[in-house]
Amino acid sequence: MVRIAIVDDEEKIRLGLARLIERIGEAFRVTGVFAGGTEFMDALERLEADLAIVDVKMPVLDGLELIERARAVRPDLYFAVLSGFDEFEYARRALRNGVLDYLLKPVGEKELRDLLVRVGELVSRSRQRRLSALEDSLALAVGSDREAVPTHLRERALATLDRSGLFDGCAVLMLLQTHPAVSKDVLESRLKREGNGLAVASLAENMIAAVIRIGDNESSFDRLCAAMEEWMEQTAADDVRVGVSSAFSGTAQFPAACRGAETALQHAWYAPQRRALCKEMAARPLEKNDAVQLFFLLEREFWPSVEILDVSRAIQALRAWTVEIGRRRIPWKTLSAGFETIYAMLGGKTAGANDEPVWDPRRYPGWSAYAEHFLARAQEVLHKRRDERQESRVVEKIKSFIHRHYQTEIKLSRLAEEVFLSPSYLSKLFHAETGQTITDYLISYRIERAKALLLENNGLKTYEIGEKVGYPDPAYFNKIFKKIVGLTPKEYRERVR
Repeated sequence: MVRIAIVDDEEKIRLGLARLIERIGEAFRVTGVFAGGTEFMDALERLEADLAIVDVKMPVLDGLELIERARAVRPDLYFAVLSGFDEFEYARRALRNGVLDYLLKPVGEKELRDLLVRVGELVSRSRQRRLSALEDSLALAVGSDREAVPTHLRERALATLDRSGLFDGCAVLMLLQTHPAVSKDVLESRLKREGNGLAVASLAENMIAAVIRIGDNESSFDRLCAAMEEWMEQTAADDVRVGVSSAFSGTAQFPAACRGAETALQHAWYAPQRRALCKEMAARPLEKNDAVQLFFLLEREFWPSVEILDVSRAIQALRAWTVEIGRRRIPWKTLSAGFETIYAMLGGKTAGANDEPVWDPRRYPGWSAYAEHFLARAQEVLHKRRDERQESRVVEKIKSFIHRHYQTEIKLSRLAEEVFLSPSYLSKLFHAETGQTITDYLISYRIERAKALLLENNGLKTYEIGEKVGYPDPAYFNKIFKKIVGLTPKEYRERVR
């Protein structure tokens, strides 16, 4: 809607213009009618108007001087001038001074409509720019990484919010986390009914921030919270968590409101129900010391169970520990750092796609989902570690068998029976663990034993050494030895002695 003020010393002109504007359409509304420039200036600061239509020639304060003075107070206001045929020079000067248009008396409906439509487009674009700047500033001032934002940018963002009038009187900051994400426009349309000033911004990880101006009494705050709880029940999101700051006023109190809303949101996130709203005054401070004490509790049962890879007992201890975490509600930052450390110590990867932290609470709809995901991932890692340890034992058992029986014929099927695995799986497992096939390992071990015997002063013939290391065929022993060592057994003995 375009809001219009009319300034003209002739009552007939004022009233006629007002009626004409009403006829043109509901998108245009007259919000002030003034008989002179002084009266207009007195009301200007509190006047809700986007366009002022000003008579160019009035007593006491003429149109051009009025526009110049008004611009100093309201630089956002558009102006059009009314002029007669004999006042064209005034109109031309007005256009040079940045006035949007001039209307000749008597004003026709078409030319007035054209002006209003043009102003409507300008106002719409201007509002959109202001709204976008307001949203960007709110996101910068409220975002979880705001401490990393350079001070001058943070101060500029706060100044933009302050100039918008949001911090005049009482306001509250509301932080919402929804899964799946909810359009901020849907929320904005609902909140507009509850306050006389509003800014809504989308943040990272399905979060929305909103600053709402409210009345300076407790009932206004309670009405807002009740309206939000009603909206939460009606929204399509599966999980909705809302944190509401205490009422604040002015830029100086805004950082405290941010901390209060964050604390309240984190309490709501820990709540067992899937839709939860928490007010700052009802949320106890989240204690880091609780977290330190809790992490020490893992030393009792969890880590000893991990040491021996008793997965069932380790997960049981971890589940009991997470119940205590949820009861004490430790801060997100401490929670994330602690869980990431534990997961890394277990041997898990601590970052997801694009190096996003896996254990950032904001990525989860609530504590229950976070804890269950952590337990599932921890169990996966522990099972993998146990399997790897068992696989390593299998490989060591095969190597030991080869060391004891290398002098005889060793078949893959016999080795598989020894460790109760299929031949194909055993082959893959051995290669994965050692980088060698079982055959290559057997050959290399036999050749090393043959080299040792060739060095000894034992009087054994080379073919006898071949028999002792599992190669009864002298020709084949010579061939395989030369392939591995680069010399025949005889050449090797002569060179190294």
